[in-house]
Amino acid sequence: SNANVVKTRVDTAINYFKQKPYKVYNNWTQETTTTRILLFTGGYSNTLKAIESEYMRDYAISKGVDPLSVKCAYETNPTATCISYALNVKK
Repeated sequence: SNANVVKTRVDTAINYFKQKPYKVYNNWTQETTTTRILLFTGGYSNTLKAIESEYMRDYAISKGVDPLSVKCAYETNPTATCISYALNVKK
């Protein structure tokens, strides 16, 4: 089902999240920082009968992720609609 697919995606994200912080380069500030936030995107799903990003956020929290470390895309800066444009991930 769609719920199982979403949960599998979130489980994978949680596994990466628990490993090590990612180095993130901000083009605007030209600074490199580490990040410890899971950011979920997705609109309303007819199959889930819920907003997908909220469903994923709630599932991650239910799996033990700190609620302060989980965001839905609409909870972030509205001008940052395309994160890949604003940030380049550096390893």
